Amino acid sequence: MQKISKYALWGLMALSFVLLLCFYLMTGDETIDVAGDALPVPTLTNPLLYWVYILIGCVALSTVASVALQYVIKFKTDRKSAIKSLLTACALVVLMVVTFFIGSSEKMDIIGYEGTDNQGFWAQFTDMCLYSIYALVVIAVLAIIGSYIYKIIKK
Repeated sequence: MQKISKYALWGLMALSFVLLLCFYLMTGDETIDVAGDALPVPTLTNPLLYWVYILIGCVALSTVASVALQYVIKFKTDRKSAIKSLLTACALVVLMVVTFFIGSSEKMDIIGYEGTDNQGFWAQFTDMCLYSIYALVVIAVLAIIGSYIYKIIKK
């Protein structure tokens, strides 16, 4: 089983490398003006983005499946510990809901962008992601400092 996993990983890495190499090397006749320079437009932007979406989806799916399986196993052996880990997951969901409602749905002016994905739900979703990251970084730093202080006091 481990050999299959190893070969699959190497295959995904090789495919990603080939696609990335093709993205940089294969350009069309079309150019775009960036700060006065005419840069060639890559022709494989969409396939590269779709590949990244597939990889992110696989990672998210395998992470959720792994966590769910570990939770079921832990619930069978140690219910108290399993409930504590479930409370942690619930706290994360609460954090994301709170940060979503803190986020702004107002239109953000982006130079050169005329679409509508910078307002409404997507603006709030982006704020939710950013605020959640900020909160988790602060919590991690406080946990590190707190564990260090706890270690000193415990001695």
